[in-house]
Amino acid sequence: MASPWLAPSRDPHHLKIHTDTTDFFRVEYGDVVVLGGRPYLVRSNAKEGRFGIDDDVKFWVKRAIDLQKGAYKIIC
Repeated sequence: MASPWLAPSRDPHHLKIHTDTTDFFRVEYGDVVVLGGRPYLVRSNAKEGRFGIDDDVKFWVKRAIDLQKGAYKIIC
């Protein structure tokens, strides 16, 4: 399911799959998070786009792709 969004050099058989998100800071780019039975491929950390602090990374907010629907989502 994740292959279309991964770099050709990345092996989709070696993805980290997180079902327990109590330590959300361990979730990184290219990991899969399963929430409510639905898999999401993490693409990046979100950045603050307001108040003149555009480069401030929000490590607790992830941009991801819903692997069942192919839609972009924000996970916090």
